[in-house]
Amino acid sequence: MLLSYLKLSLRLLARNPFFTFINVAGLSVGFVVFFILWPFTQSELKSDQFIKDYERIARPYLDWRWTDNGGESWGHLNMTAVASHVAGEMRNHSAVEDVTRYIPQDWFWANSTPGLQSELVVTMERPGESPTYIKMENSICADQNFFEFFDLPFVHGDRGKALSHTHAAVLSQRASQSFFGNENPVGKTLKVNRQDFQVTGVFENVPRHSHLQFDVAFSNIAALADWNSINKNEDFWIPQYFKMKGDPAQLAAILNENKESLIGYYLEKNQHIKIDFMSQPLSEIAFSQGYAGDSFKSKSKFMLKILAGVSIVVLIMAWMNYVNLTVSRTKTRFKEIAARKVSGALLPDLFLQFICQSAVINVLAALIGLTIIQLVRLPFDQFLNIHIVSFFDLDNQTILFFLTVFTIGIMATAGYPAWVTLKHSTRQLLTKNVPGRKRITTTIFTTAQYVAALSLIAWIFVMNSQLEFILNKDLGVDKENVIVMNAPVLGLEENGNQKMVSFADLIKSKLNAEQVSLSGRVCGDFPWDQPLRRVGSDVFYGIDAHGGVDENYIPTFNLKLIIGRNFNRDEVKPAIILSRFASERLGFKSPEEAVGSIIEAQAEGVWHKLEVIGAIEDYRVTPYYAEEGSTESVTGRGQCFTYLNALWKDYVPQRISIKLSKGAMPNLKELEELYSQQFPGNIFNWYFLDDNINRQYGDQKIARNQLTFFTVLAVGVACLGLLGMISNKVAEKFKEISVRRILGAQNHHVVSLVLGSTGVQIGIALLIGVPISYKFSNQYLEKYTDHISLQWWHFALPVLILVVIMFFTIASVLWKAARSNPVEALKYE
Repeated sequence: MLLSYLKLSLRLLARNPFFTFINVAGLSVGFVVFFILWPFTQSELKSDQFIKDYERIARPYLDWRWTDNGGESWGHLNMTAVASHVAGEMRNHSAVEDVTRYIPQDWFWANSTPGLQSELVVTMERPGESPTYIKMENSICADQNFFEFFDLPFVHGDRGKALSHTHAAVLSQRASQSFFGNENPVGKTLKVNRQDFQVTGVFENVPRHSHLQFDVAFSNIAALADWNSINKNEDFWIPQYFKMKGDPAQLAAILNENKESLIGYYLEKNQHIKIDFMSQPLSEIAFSQGYAGDSFKSKSKFMLKILAGVSIVVLIMAWMNYVNLTVSRTKTRFKEIAARKVSGALLPDLFLQFICQSAVINVLAALIGLTIIQLVRLPFDQFLNIHIVSFFDLDNQTILFFLTVFTIGIMATAGYPAWVTLKHSTRQLLTKNVPGRKRITTTIFTTAQYVAALSLIAWIFVMNSQLEFILNKDLGVDKENVIVMNAPVLGLEENGNQKMVSFADLIKSKLNAEQVSLSGRVCGDFPWDQPLRRVGSDVFYGIDAHGGVDENYIPTFNLKLIIGRNFNRDEVKPAIILSRFASERLGFKSPEEAVGSIIEAQAEGVWHKLEVIGAIEDYRVTPYYAEEGSTESVTGRGQCFTYLNALWKDYVPQRISIKLSKGAMPNLKELEELYSQQFPGNIFNWYFLDDNINRQYGDQKIARNQLTFFTVLAVGVACLGLLGMISNKVAEKFKEISVRRILGAQNHHVVSLVLGSTGVQIGIALLIGVPISYKFSNQYLEKYTDHISLQWWHFALPVLILVVIMFFTIASVLWKAARSNPVEALKYE
């Protein structure tokens, strides 16, 4: 019996290849989107939940609130790290089971990680070959119990003792393969920044859906060697994780109860700042957008939920198309069904036939979809940052969910057309005297597709407008024609500052650049926090800084000097330059009042007196994100400059900025040769400044691209459905159209007849879709401190785009109907 149903289903599909193609193509797209996005979003939304006891693990952080302007809080800084001694003092608390800490590579510094810095170079030496140099990224320095705390499995070595040795390095499988091939690297030596580290273990690659993304873990953390040897007054800040015996939500309360003993020194010297301990559950850390100091790329839970919704919407749209076309074409099967009923077929038999036909279409579409997924796996990962989970790697729960959705889809897409057809009597089917109630359902389904397509297009339009607004906004910094080089890692151990100055002079003379500047950071990097205060005051303020800069920094970036002067190489006394807002925060009525005064800056635990020699206009150095709960001004926290190593005796600039003439092309080959001659054994690393600034919005660009791509697919599914419906409608009304044309109807009358209901459906979709897209657009824009204002054309243009796309989709069908020969339809009557 099933075999005969299958044969009949295949004959019906072969008999109508055009409509079969539309159904299979639409459902294939739906399955592709669903099979890709649903596992991806669910995996990302469950970040770090693979870690044992994740429900009891939390990360403490500090919430600093400045109370400028007479005690009124104007902004805050969520610091994900807390003082390193906090973990040591709380380790034996009755509510705490275990604690671990680590330092990300971005935070490597001489005092905390001797011999290691944020730029790491691995030297690979093989007998008879010249040394090769590999830039190391994604490394950490961690406590001995780090791997046991997070229950990260090992491939080689002893997990409990791997980080107990001095100068030990533990590699991921990925790093081990890169450095040592398929060999077991345990016991081998890895030379990093000319220091030897012994490989003591290899751990399995950390899953992608974790914020703990690292490939190498080092053990040589001098400041972490002894829990109780830290000087609290000169402590540094590192991420820490607490595993609680009970509810992790109690961590913040416990820390705040002991606040005086833990951070009393900071409370005493920062009386104008309110500092409170807060905590995050481990499962929420990956989504901690706006938290200062995080070295990983945070995820947007909002966007992930939107993508999960899109995966379901596109699949439902494809199923709606199938139902609409199946119901619309039931008239062609009335006599067949009636004959089978007269021959003794029961309703279950006829219903089973519809299920078999739906199953064939859905299985065929699913197989095509799975084939497509194999072809797009790599492009999706590279261009859309979407990791397609292999079907064999899916957990049982996801597979069961897929099978359930697939079964429901088959039953639903078969059940409704069967009910519409089989509820009528045999006489009605034979005479084709069937009421036209199916139009209500068809209208609802079609309108729902237009609502989804319109809402997505409108939201994409707003997202793109906002990103263009941010990327093209005047930041107060000339970012054009500027190349930035990272300072060399090796060769700066002695007289590093002077070597960098000499190298900058050499670049300017050899390459004929307009300006060459040295600094610790550039725009697009996370700024330093420089404590400043007025002389005689205990109140200090955290001002954004880029480390020590040279006398060429201001002209290189075309910063506007309001009053005073720039630095010069003959500076005798330590000096500082403030921005307008920084001078206001320090209590000066104007930049003019600030220039010539003496203020103090903290460096290496000491307050240094500096003369304010100049003031510049404010410029933007941080992204236009609205941090959760923040009322911070869009100008940031103000900026300040000090001259190179005036504050830090061992300071070495980390960035070399080269300003090119307008329209000039960089001679990178000559620059690399010059770099290699001066600093052999280092990796030449450069980038354009505007790319570095725009990189701050990389996640937003990827989110925009992801949603745009899947919106295009959603619109494509809607257009396929419209094409099928219009083609079927033209076929049904072919004789009516012919009669009207004989009676004198023009082409536009024919088009109006065919598209009459479609116009109404788009109108209804407009009334429903615009409010939906307006709500989501507002939620998106609220994430920025500076954003566009929604205008009527932000929604009118998407409507126009949707209408134009759909019109061109069905243009050939309309043209054929309008230009058809009436004789063809009437000659057999």
